[in-house]
Amino acid sequence: MSKNRKIRETSATARGNSAGRSREVLGVVCLGAAIFLTIAMVSLQAGKLVMGPFGRSTASLFYGLAGMCGYALIALAVVAAVRTLIDRHPVMPRAIALGVGIGVIALATLAHLAFGSYRVASHGPGGAVGEHLAEILRALISTAGTALLACVGLVVAVVVATPLRMREVLYLIGAGACTVGNALKLGLFAFARFWGDVFRAILPERRDEDDDQEEEEEERGRSRGRRGKAIEVEEDDVLEVGADDHVAEPMIIERGSALAEDAPAKKPRGKKPAVSETQDTEVMLAVVPPIEVVKAETGGDVIALKPKRSRFPSGTKAPEPANDEQDSAPVGVPAIVAAAASSEAGPMIVEPRFKHADANAMAAKEQAAEADRRTFIKLGEGDYQLPSIQLLNYDTASQNTIDRSAMLELSAKLTQTLENYGVKGEVVAIRPGPVVTMYEFAPAPGTRVNKIVNLTDDLALALEALRVRIVAPIPGKAAVGIEVPNKSREKVFLKEILADELFLKGRAKLPMAIGKDIEGGPMVVDLAKMPHLLVAGTTGSGKSVAVNAMITSLLYNCSPEDVRMIMVDPKMLELSIYEGIPHLLLPVVTDPKKANLALRWAVEEMERR
Repeated sequence: MSKNRKIRETSATARGNSAGRSREVLGVVCLGAAIFLTIAMVSLQAGKLVMGPFGRSTASLFYGLAGMCGYALIALAVVAAVRTLIDRHPVMPRAIALGVGIGVIALATLAHLAFGSYRVASHGPGGAVGEHLAEILRALISTAGTALLACVGLVVAVVVATPLRMREVLYLIGAGACTVGNALKLGLFAFARFWGDVFRAILPERRDEDDDQEEEEEERGRSRGRRGKAIEVEEDDVLEVGADDHVAEPMIIERGSALAEDAPAKKPRGKKPAVSETQDTEVMLAVVPPIEVVKAETGGDVIALKPKRSRFPSGTKAPEPANDEQDSAPVGVPAIVAAAASSEAGPMIVEPRFKHADANAMAAKEQAAEADRRTFIKLGEGDYQLPSIQLLNYDTASQNTIDRSAMLELSAKLTQTLENYGVKGEVVAIRPGPVVTMYEFAPAPGTRVNKIVNLTDDLALALEALRVRIVAPIPGKAAVGIEVPNKSREKVFLKEILADELFLKGRAKLPMAIGKDIEGGPMVVDLAKMPHLLVAGTTGSGKSVAVNAMITSLLYNCSPEDVRMIMVDPKMLELSIYEGIPHLLLPVVTDPKKANLALRWAVEEMERR
């Protein structure tokens, strides 16, 4: 019996050793496969084939199935290998494998929802599994429902694959939230305590100053109540007391009046000497000769203006004002409004900074443009010469003269219309442009800007304009800009903009002529700063003109070495005139199917760069 028992124990030990060795071999194989797949997938994403064609095929298969979530499958293989080599456990329990599978599917779905346009080795971020499942669920329960379902799947995967329970997870979340809340509360208390100490250190001085100001206001109020009828004095009178005088708000008082006898002494404040108002009056009357008292004819109180203190030293004559009309401008009105009010001709018409070039000026611009333009650019096939500026047309007779009477009449109509709606003010400046004229309207103090903005349609109706644009307010000015289209628009020629220094000597890499601003200045933008540009608008708003101006600007500034174009024109109307230019990478595409292929190639080239 003992011999048989020993034989059985020996055979059991041998079977255990062989099973342990087989598990170790399996663990090593799993670990090696995980490392092989990791290197293959990373190298394929970097565009290199470190693991050869087989590694590329395997990595492409993983990317195609699960996308970026294929790395989760590699992590699963690593965990299985470690458990087999160290813990002597089975390769992977079924629960963990099921949880990881559910998690991979949920992650693939979320990856497709969040990064659907992103490509990893020409595959979607969620692979075929995530893409198909996300699209099916999106069609059934929308994107929000699909995201919610995927999040629920992630939670289920964590519960199945790990020993964690939702009760423990919620407890940990609650404990973390309490910790963060307590930290924020202590931080807020410390912050409030710090600033409280700062304010307590600063506020006593301000409180003393406020108390002094309140006492001064009370004294002034009591003195006004006792004055009765005041003496009217001319505003331009100057009282010359002396160099070392100390007069606190002098007032002209009749000798022997009740005010001189009953004026209470001011309370001492701070370090200033306690000087009563009676003493100040006595000092002043001792120096100033007696002034004739002007009796008020009416029974009401007369407003007494305090004499202005001279800004010039004693013995110096103040300069006379250059213009009396400027001195009579109302107080509190902006300077631009006061200047406009003093003018009898109405608002100021500002001459445009950029005027329509005449024939001589345009000829000079052409010569300068031809001199500054690059003439020849070396290419592989030969020399390319930029087109001459003289190929473009220009009409000097299209300039519109400024009708001052019509502008002044329209400004008066604009002011009257705004006044009818309760907005008072006046037009202070008129800035005519080639297409639009801006009227600078200075509203009265206390007028809300939004009230003017809401009157856009009413102003267009009253001014009989197609539309009215309001710039409220004009940057750097105390006025509101009201842009009204001109009755006769001035033509804008592309030749004038292409010959301008802003286009020829600008710093733009890909300059494009857009047109002119409201003052007639050229508008040039850089296409390199806006690679994705959409031109949209209603019928007749100038989309085709803008696109042709952009293309012509590029042709006048860039060689085929600098710019290559792919033109798609399904209508076969707009871009057919550019057929055959050397800048075209392909002939003008008119077939929608070929357009799809051309645009796809352009997208791939952009992503490659």
